[in-house]
Formats: sequence, C-alpha cells, structure tokens
Amino acid sequence: MIVTSLLLLAPLVAASPAPAVATSIPLIRRNNAIRNGSRTLWLKAQAETLLAKYGASSSSSSKRANTATISLTDQGQDVTYYASVSVGTPAQNFDVVLDTGSSDLWIASSSCQTGCSGINTFDSSKSTSFKDQSRQITISYGSGDVAGTVGTDTVSFGGFTVQNQGLGVMTQITAQLLSGSLSGIMGLGWASLASSGATPWWETLAKGGSWAQPLFGFYLARNEDSLTATSPGGSLDLGFVNSSFTNINYVSLTSQDYWNIPVQSITVGGKVITSGAGGAMDTGTTLIAAPSAFVKEFYSNVMGAVAATGDLSGYYEYACSSVAEVSITLGGKTYAISSTDFSLQLDSAGQQCVGGKHDED
Repeated sequence: MIVTSLLLLAPLVAASPAPAVATSIPLIRRNNAIRNGSRTLWLKAQAETLLAKYGASSSSSSKRANTATISLTDQGQDVTYYASVSVGTPAQNFDVVLDTGSSDLWIASSSCQTGCSGINTFDSSKSTSFKDQSRQITISYGSGDVAGTVGTDTVSFGGFTVQNQGLGVMTQITAQLLSGSLSGIMGLGWASLASSGATPWWETLAKGGSWAQPLFGFYLARNEDSLTATSPGGSLDLGFVNSSFTNINYVSLTSQDYWNIPVQSITVGGKVITSGAGGAMDTGTTLIAAPSAFVKEFYSNVMGAVAATGDLSGYYEYACSSVAEVSITLGGKTYAISSTDFSLQLDSAGQQCVGGKHDED
C-alpha cells in the first residue's frame, strides 16, 4: 500500500460554523491493455505523459464542516485510480481519474465529436444549474489532448458539494485517452495550474472551511497481479487523514502549483545520491522523473543497467535479478521503494526489467 497525505498550506478564509464529521471515498482499479498488449508501447505512453507534465517545459461551496473517505478503483497494473463524481441538477454521475498532478475538472460532452465512442457523457442541456462560459479550452496530457468549452455547474463528490464549479465540457478527445467507464479527469492540484482558470473543487472546500481540517490523503492499493478488470484501489480521505495506515510525515511545499516538496536524497544499492531538488507527489503518474545526469548516476549503481533506445528511450534496462534496494528520503524520513513498485518486467519469462526512474531531459 502507498499512503500520500497532502496538507493544504494556503491561507484559509473564514469557515462557517458547523460540526465536523467524517467520510472516506473508495478507489477502484480498472485493468488496461498492458497485460495483453505491447509493454514497450505502454511504457512509451507513460513517459510521454510524464514529460508533458514535468519535462523541461468564482465558486461557492456547501457550508457544512465535514470529512469524507471515498473508495477508489485501481486501473490496470496500478496505473490509474478513479472514483465517481456527480455533476449538474439533477445529478449526472461519472467515473473520473483523480490526478494530483493537474488542476482541471473536465467531463466528456454529449456533443463530443471524436474519441468518445462508448463513453458515458455529460449532457449540459439537461442540467438546470449549468452555465456556459463561452470560452474554449485545450489541455495536453502527453498521451493525448482534450478540447471543448468551459462552463460552471454544481459538482458533488464524497458528500461535499460546490456550486458554480468551473469545468471543461470536452467535445474532442484523443482516441484511447479515456476507456472503460472513465468520462474525465478531476485535477487535485493548485489553481495556478488550471487551464480553465477555475479554482479546483478541493481548494474551494478547503479555503471555505467546509472540511474539518484543510487536508486530504490517498491510500493506494497495489493490485498488479489482479486478473479482474477492476479491483478495490484504496481510499481518498477528505478533511482528515487516517493515521492508522501509517505515521504521517508533514513536509512543507516548495510552491503552490504541483504538490512539490523537497527531495533530500535517493539511495540505490547502498549509494546515497543527494538531490537538492523538489519532487511532485502525483497520483496520475506512474514514473519518477529526474534530470539525465541524476538518472545516469542512479542506474550506475544497478548492476548491468544500460540506457534503453527507441520507444524505450529515457528508460534503463537491466536483468530483473539484479534489482538493487531503493529508498527515498523526504522530510527527514526514509521510505523504502519495493522492487515490485520500481521495476516492470519486459518479457513473460521475467528476465529483463525496466526501472521506474525516467530521464526527463
């Protein structure tokens, strides 16, 4: 299991008086094509998505103070975690990816022209609370783009409601960007990253005093070997963090855009590599990105590791049997990274692996 707790460090506006109670949101996992398709192409797509994010390149909320725990669904080999959100009046329900590495909420539109076949879509004409802002929006994710218009509507998630929440209503979506039951993405980053210019749903609630405490936390399940299309993926806590999972370690943010915190060091095979850089805590990304010099030094401590080429450029390959022990130090606490989480087998025999640390240059 992986536990990520996010402390909201923005100044809080006055909260309306109300009692504090609690909820959790379950996450769900959905399988994808990696099991039967090309792992090389899948890895290439993950790297492109990562580089698109990190490469060298007015709302009102419901007034009850509260907390929530939301069950999550885990997609594929622990690639994506999602849950259900309600949009509009009356409510229309959609499964959305929960992504702390972006800040826009968007849903596929019923008027979608490309990339929406078989997808559950939002019909804004059936919502009495929807307001069209008559603004175009395009968002790039590396593995594809989405385009549409910006509107506002009532959005409910985990028992919390924000009225006049800004969201993208997308009419063009790159093929395969959404699949299965997914209809969009809920960005959980800071407002400064939002292409729509809207304040993210969580930020409105945290600043408005609707949560018992201004924080949320992810508890992510590992289901890499699951053969089912979907499986329980952990939970998302809103307004509190369930400390029974682990001892919480709070680390101050370096900026309010990504959830960026200082990375003190990374240890591989007993060799400590000092970072001096920041790292973004991103539930929507499967890889660890770093500058090429850092990545080269890291893999020099993994026996037999060589830089991959072609579609796997930016990765390093090595014999699965030579995986070294890896750990990362954040806020004075060291966390071990299991080889199960760090390495991916390239062949059915389990002899050749690629590492989860990728060259961002």
